[in-house]
Amino acid sequence: MSRQVWLLADWLAAKAPEWATGRLRGANVLLHGHCHHKAVFGGPASEIALLRQAGATVEPIQAGCCGMAGPFGFEADKFDVSKAIATTAFCPLSNGPAP
Repeated sequence: MSRQVWLLADWLAAKAPEWATGRLRGANVLLHGHCHHKAVFGGPASEIALLRQAGATVEPIQAGCCGMAGPFGFEADKFDVSKAIATTAFCPLSNGPAP
């Protein structure tokens, strides 16, 4: 079964390599790789490659956890912890002025 499961960016690169070309020309993207994605797949390299192929300028966010993994960030008793995690590095970048 593991050979039948794909990350979307990997599937597009393998099965439809020209699909993304030029679709995001001129777009600026801040990209935050999910912690689980970083741990299991080594990070968002495939997503970055796909976005760049689509014409976007990609800036990976050098932040730790966003505080939203699984249900953790949505549980009422963990809201303050989730908010504190996200506020340290993720939120200031995502809430900044538009390019």
